[in-house]
This record gives sequence, C-alpha cells and structure tokens, in this order.
Amino acid sequence: MMTDTPATRTPLDVLAGYTVVDSDLLVSRIINAPVYDSEAADAQQLGTINDLILSQSGDVAAVVIGVGGFLGLGEKQVAVDFTALQKVVASDNTERFVLATTVENLTNAPDYQVVDDASPDTDATTSDPAAASSAMSSAQ
Repeated sequence: MMTDTPATRTPLDVLAGYTVVDSDLLVSRIINAPVYDSEAADAQQLGTINDLILSQSGDVAAVVIGVGGFLGLGEKQVAVDFTALQKVVASDNTERFVLATTVENLTNAPDYQVVDDASPDTDATTSDPAAASSAMSSAQ
C-alpha cells in the first residue's frame, strides 16, 4: 500500500531545488497508467487511471479509474481510495499499479460523481429534485 507519506513535511526551498527519486510518484506517470488485478504475468488489466482527487491538505485521497469501454468511450468512472493501490514490480520486471479487486467489482461500484459544495445561501438538505439533479449532473 502507498502509505509512505510522512505525517508532516518540510516545505520545499525553491532555491535548493528538488531531485526526484525513484520512490516519488509523478502525476505524469500516474495519469493514464493501467491498473491490474495482480503482479502476475497473466494479470488482467482492470482499467486506467484517469484522474487524481486531492484533499484540501493536498494529499491524494483517491484515483479515478476508467473501467470498460473502448478507447475511452463508454468508460465507467470509479473512484478508488489511493491507499488501496499498490505500486509493485511485476513478474516481467516492470512497475505497475495493482488493485486487489475484479473488473466485475469495479463495474458494479457506484459511478464517480462531482457534487458542488453547497453555497452558504443554499440549504444543503433541499428536497428539490431539480436542484439535486443539477448538482449530480456534473458527474464526469
């Protein structure tokens, strides 16, 4: 699991620079990365990482995995807790992301949705179906 994040971190000194090390995760190497169900040579690809969800503190809370579809069309978008992913070295000596689940489980999981935060002027518990529908329609 990816729990190598320290509880507190020292702010980056821009004048000192930063050297990327192998244990660092670059977003450019995460986005569009395939996710497999194991590290075995015959592992099944579950989907592709399409996005990252950051918490207010800047931590990666979840990844959005596209499941099914063809060339990105008809894909189901599922949010998965980032710590559920494992970055492993597969049997073919390549690094890959592994999620201990099945395509069926991801297909049956709820769709990833984006819901706007309620504004201070709006009652967040409104029972107005049009308002609720509008808030939920911004799903990716």
